[in-house]
Amino acid sequence: MKKITLLLFLLTVSFGYAQELVTNGDFQTGDATGWIGNAANVVTYDGGVSYFNEANVVTAGASYTVNLSQVLPLTPNATYTFSFDAWTGTGTTRTMIAGIGLNEDPWTASIVTVDLTDQIQNFSYTLVAPGNSTANSRVLFDMGAAVGYVGIDNVSLVEVAATCSDGIQNGDETGVDCGGTDCDPCPPTCTDGIQNGDETGIDCGGSVCDPCEVLPDDALNPTTPDAEVVLSFFNDKPGYTNAYIAEGEFGTRTLVDLGTDTDETIKMDFSIDSWGQYNNTTVDVSTAGFLNFSYYAPDMPAGPDGHEVYIMLQSTGDGDDFYTLKTDGSGDGMLLFDAWQYVSIPLSHFTDQGFDDTDLIVWKLGTPSTAFTKVVYFDNIYFSENTPTLSANQFSLTDFTVYPNPTFNTWTLNSEQTINRIDVYDITGKRVLSQTPANKQVVLDTSNLETGIYIAKVEATKGSSQIKLIKE
Repeated sequence: MKKITLLLFLLTVSFGYAQELVTNGDFQTGDATGWIGNAANVVTYDGGVSYFNEANVVTAGASYTVNLSQVLPLTPNATYTFSFDAWTGTGTTRTMIAGIGLNEDPWTASIVTVDLTDQIQNFSYTLVAPGNSTANSRVLFDMGAAVGYVGIDNVSLVEVAATCSDGIQNGDETGVDCGGTDCDPCPPTCTDGIQNGDETGIDCGGSVCDPCEVLPDDALNPTTPDAEVVLSFFNDKPGYTNAYIAEGEFGTRTLVDLGTDTDETIKMDFSIDSWGQYNNTTVDVSTAGFLNFSYYAPDMPAGPDGHEVYIMLQSTGDGDDFYTLKTDGSGDGMLLFDAWQYVSIPLSHFTDQGFDDTDLIVWKLGTPSTAFTKVVYFDNIYFSENTPTLSANQFSLTDFTVYPNPTFNTWTLNSEQTINRIDVYDITGKRVLSQTPANKQVVLDTSNLETGIYIAKVEATKGSSQIKLIKE
């Protein structure tokens, strides 16, 4: 019976108390057994009754140049209680670094800055071990960054069992007190890399996250004859002969194939970077009358500074010359969403800004900063002698009329084709009106719209186009 009682007592002790990981944390061996570093200096001032470690920094430098450490194993992402007594010299104060981490490159550590006074204080911290912790880890005290005396005693490190209520992301939790094998699943967020909640894609869609990006189909291939193309910056099909050969590029772009016919498209994520190309040998495009490009802007929220996209040309000795797309009517063109748009810019737009069309050296797709429009696709960027002819699924603005424009109450649209759908957007890109008339005449009631500029995207029998509308 005594043996059984003793065994039960030992089991209770084993399970009731966490294991101390530091050896000789009170320095009572009388020496630095278990400790390493140039600050390992165990002393006694009462004839060997009590011992502690002391160091005196004469010249300040990097904090790690004066160090006391003990090597021990750490469990990645585990939580530990790290405690010790520490003090500095009489009448002074100073700081030191204390923590836990790797004892090898890359020396990852979880650390705190400790404020010392001339009074002995007990410090206790809850620290999470680095995710790359190994058996070759350590507790550490770095003292080299400040001049002065440091006394250390009663060092302790105890692993704390991870729980789902400790306010710390530890163990295999995927968030603070959630996820992993033991805790409840983490509530959905728009940054967790998982499709959860009512998201319709990974971190997008649903009632909370930004809308998911809808990939467009391929842009229509241009119908401009090869003989009329002065220079092609980017075009797979039909594949113009006079292709631009860049000597270098800058920024970030991604090439994607949106369809099934191996026709690549430039995908720009302007929240990351702009992108362009250059050629130290100047290129003559003076025989061109137009710079053409196609773009598709998904209907995604703008960056913090709004919507704005540009294409830029530069010649030797000239600054940057822009054609800008905006949603507020202040750009050179209107930025529209969720459909391929086909833009033809008279070359005079750039030469009037100072561009030398005999001396092209740089071109660029961009935004003023990463805080504007995010994702835009581009295709078929080329100089042509003449205005490109409209392809089968486009129609000209001359195919329909709008009156009155400006208006106070209604806009009336008349078309030679059947109008299948009209979407009206405000200057932020928000859709404010939508109709599916299936008629050649449509009346739009503007009584609930604020005064300002709007864009109508019109989808008719033979394709789509857009027009600027003004409400007074």
